[in-house]
Amino acid sequence: MHNKAAGWRVSAVMVLYLVFLSIGGVFGGSVLASTVTEDFSEIGTTQAPLSVSVPSPMRMEDSPLLKIVENGQSHALIVIPDDNNVQVKAAAETLAEYVKKATGAALTVKTAAEWAASGSQHDNDATIYVGMAANAEDPAIPNMLQGMDDDGFVILSDENSTSIIGPSSWGTEYGVYEFLERYVGVRWLMPGPDGEDVPQSSDLFVPLETIKQEPAFLSRQFDWWFMDKYYPDWVRHNRLKGRYEFAHNMSNLFPYDKYKDTHPDFYPPGNSNVNKSSGWNPCFKAPGIVEEAIKNINNYFDQHPEATSYSLGVNDTGGFCEADPLNPHYPGQLNTNGTLNMSEIYFDWVNQVVEGVLQTHPDKYFGVYAYSYVYEPPATVTVHPRVIVYITEDRMSWGDPSFETQGKDITERWRAAAPSLGFYEYLWGNPYMLPRTFFNLMADNYRYSYEQGVKAHFAELSANWGEGPKAWLSAKLQWNPNQDENALLKEWYERAVGPAAAEDLEAYYDFWNEFWSNRIFSSQWYTNWSSAFPRTNYMRYNDSTYLNAVTEEDMAECRRLLESVVAKAQTDKQKARANVLLQAFEYYEASALSYPREKIVPLPTNEMEGNMLLDDVVQQIQLAEDRVNMVDEFSVIPLLRLSDSALSYKWSGITGSSFLALAEWLGEQTADSQVVQRVSQMAQRTETNLGYYMQVLAALAEHKVSEIQNRSFESGDGGVANFWSYWTNDPSNAPDKVMERSQNYTYSGSYAIRAKGIMWGGPQQVIPITEPGRYAAVAHYYTPEGQATNGTVQLVMKARDSQNNVLSTYTSLQKQAAPTSGRWSLVEMMEEIPSIVNGKPVTSVELTVRLFEFGGQQEVYIDDVELYRLNTNHDLRNFSFEAGNAVKAPPWKYNFTVEGGELRRTKDIARTGDYSLQAKGVLGGGPYQQMQLDAGRYLMSVHYYTAPGSDTTGDVQISVNLRDDNNKIVKTISSDRILAKPMQGNWAKLEYEVEIPDKVGNSTITSIQCLVILKNFAGNDVIYLDDFAIGQVVDDIVPNSTVTY
Repeated sequence: MHNKAAGWRVSAVMVLYLVFLSIGGVFGGSVLASTVTEDFSEIGTTQAPLSVSVPSPMRMEDSPLLKIVENGQSHALIVIPDDNNVQVKAAAETLAEYVKKATGAALTVKTAAEWAASGSQHDNDATIYVGMAANAEDPAIPNMLQGMDDDGFVILSDENSTSIIGPSSWGTEYGVYEFLERYVGVRWLMPGPDGEDVPQSSDLFVPLETIKQEPAFLSRQFDWWFMDKYYPDWVRHNRLKGRYEFAHNMSNLFPYDKYKDTHPDFYPPGNSNVNKSSGWNPCFKAPGIVEEAIKNINNYFDQHPEATSYSLGVNDTGGFCEADPLNPHYPGQLNTNGTLNMSEIYFDWVNQVVEGVLQTHPDKYFGVYAYSYVYEPPATVTVHPRVIVYITEDRMSWGDPSFETQGKDITERWRAAAPSLGFYEYLWGNPYMLPRTFFNLMADNYRYSYEQGVKAHFAELSANWGEGPKAWLSAKLQWNPNQDENALLKEWYERAVGPAAAEDLEAYYDFWNEFWSNRIFSSQWYTNWSSAFPRTNYMRYNDSTYLNAVTEEDMAECRRLLESVVAKAQTDKQKARANVLLQAFEYYEASALSYPREKIVPLPTNEMEGNMLLDDVVQQIQLAEDRVNMVDEFSVIPLLRLSDSALSYKWSGITGSSFLALAEWLGEQTADSQVVQRVSQMAQRTETNLGYYMQVLAALAEHKVSEIQNRSFESGDGGVANFWSYWTNDPSNAPDKVMERSQNYTYSGSYAIRAKGIMWGGPQQVIPITEPGRYAAVAHYYTPEGQATNGTVQLVMKARDSQNNVLSTYTSLQKQAAPTSGRWSLVEMMEEIPSIVNGKPVTSVELTVRLFEFGGQQEVYIDDVELYRLNTNHDLRNFSFEAGNAVKAPPWKYNFTVEGGELRRTKDIARTGDYSLQAKGVLGGGPYQQMQLDAGRYLMSVHYYTAPGSDTTGDVQISVNLRDDNNKIVKTISSDRILAKPMQGNWAKLEYEVEIPDKVGNSTITSIQCLVILKNFAGNDVIYLDDFAIGQVVDDIVPNSTVTY
């Protein structure tokens, strides 16, 4: 194809490229030649070209380019086949949509028949064929498509037309996206309208060239924990598509209810999890289990002929039948991660099942995990080539040379044992509370996997888009791993926030890239995981101590960089993206700065130091609460939305040693101390957690009597403390494990509990609960000076019923003991204990001081354990509707001012706990509760939820009836009415600050009614309510330490 002219065109287009770079209008480059083959099927020493290219926005008189748009006027027509292929038609419409966004020109889409019937209307226009070739008789395109993967495509442009076609509709669709990226310059950086970047130009010309691409990896998939309405488009535009089923699936293949009577031998004896989806696996050596699996899978494929694969993935968390040492097939060998090696048994069973199914369905594939107990390849079994083995690994660990060696050894052993491999990645993302970016390491891993013949990639990536280019870069590298990741990153930065701001954004992500690629490997967090045996396949995302590895200075510099990015962004969309990144950082910042970093803190020596220490404590508590509030706030912002698990990683912000030092100092002060007065004043502020923690601080300072019996272990017989039991779940039977009363070290009195060699256990007490409400627990702990330990201390509260059944469990943050070695510190927690959980009254709380990883000769001492019921300043009950029957949630009552509709408790959806209140078709009415409330200012709130796609016109309001001693309403005060629809698909919060007076006129206010009033929810309109809250608002009239002393 005109090779001489083609060579000239390269030079001309590259001149355009340099011109456009100078004005910030072009975004990366690829070599434009007469034929560019980018199938990546043989990636060797020659680097494959980038799949990012230069749009051709202006015409060069001597360059033979295909004119699509000139001066904002269309000079092309899009033609699609007559076969009514919905996917191809949608791809063609997408092509027209983005050309119009870029140039303002509208390209018409016609079928081949419509085009043929249009006469001479388009005789002077170029033709863009989508899903078909310009000349059906020309063998060039069919020859190029021959043997191409379904996701591949060809773009062929000549003097009159461009053909975009793949061997399947998916390939054609991906070809359209390549055309838009390569020639129009479109980038889909993030989901949603603000996430796409479309350069503006009045001209669009296409070089006369042939592009041929197919993906390096056949399956490219993220495990999104939620899919906002914009996410599916982003996924498609970035060419992510999974092909193989491989998830945990044994509970579906062998449902317990189906086989418990006919084949009880399919299930591990004595396993209580067999009716659940995890915690057990079938007996792979049981007679008939292979045949039953074959029958079930054949039935599945018969009923779902469109399915191309079936998962044979093991259930999660073990529970293998053959793991019993008494089982005749017990393997008796541990794998690299320290779990029992079940691979030989399992993959032998997999092969038998696959061979049986393929006799009936020879074209199907099967997916499995290499995970945990089946992580390593079997020694004597070669896995069937129709089985895709997904090797699970947190490959960020490959930044540690020892783990890189180990991981690659496992991979290459798997390569010898299984012809078809996939890589399962833990790319999180949320729930990590810092942007976990390791770009270059990630890119190296993709290149390595391609070299090893890996066919598929799957990543757990609950993207919080505060990680910027991470998901986009991963998608690009899964299509072609031989791209230059640094060039791609620079492109993303410039396209996201503009050239002026890109340098600061690059510096921001370079910091986090360095942090996770190098610095983290010297952290205690990493050491704890890497040295564990057994060890999980993924790093401990649920261990928040990685936050200890960042400093206040780090976060200050990151804030400076992002604030500079926001200031330098130019266009509205650049500013929107910059602000999303800054908002996401504010969550990271609040997480890092509020995380309690234990250290030795001296007691204050005067009022000024006392005030300064109080300021530090208050700031930490407020930052921690801000962080939790952000989870709610972000829930309605798709790019910032965090998974529900973000609320699982919560802490008070309190550093135990600071809190204890302040409490001890306050206990020595008189009532006229300014610090004492500040604490007393703030303790009344129950609209936030700060007020409650100030109550705890005052209680400790005043040595207030708590709900605990024998709180300081003074009463007992020898090593046994009255009212306490010693619990352990430690599998080892070390003879020197000790839990006993001791006088070695005490915080108060003469005794404490000494625990030695305890890997998992601690003292516990059951406390009767006569009133629901907010409770705070505290325990003091001590480790001898100079003792090296990885041990942690944690509080656990379990709400129990009268039969001692656990109804709900609450846990504190795990506090590392080593930083306060030689000094007493404390661990604390605060929770709302309801009166009823799942219909069962709460009669007691079991409080455990849980100790972890104090192995060998390591000692820890526990003293002065407290449980305080805190003052809430109101009598609100059943705030989360957990108590009640199928309809009612007492003491809430239902009132309807307009006939029609219903209110009932439901488990369909809940913000917290298990229940919410469902209102359906309520034209006027809602729940209300009457209570006593002291005069003062209060913040009331309720959370509400309407389903995605709801077109309701209903609204929500909080209202308060003030009643006198005759129970007569003397005044009603109400919030504004808020439309429910704008927040559909997310929990939203309505807040109302209200002043409750002593009197209204001559009437004394003795009680109030709180109402949630719903209006205009017609027909089948549904709204859910949860978590009604009341907190007192008190002005802090005592000055803080900003006053000069």
